[in-house]
Amino acid sequence: MKDKKTAKPNLRKVAAVDLLITKLENAKAVFLTDYKGLTHKQLEDLRKNLKSVEAEFI
Repeated sequence: MKDKKTAKPNLRKVAAVDLLITKLENAKAVFLTDYKGLTHKQLEDLRKNLKSVEAEFI
């Protein structure tokens, strides 16, 4: 029986997940949204407005 190769974790992805975990642990609130249907400009405006109130769209 052949041994299956174990994939090495991608260090960038590991770092991204670690950062996300930290952000979620430190968040006062978390909202899950579906931005389907927004134009690129509307999404840019949303991010800008959130930043102005110290919020972040991930």
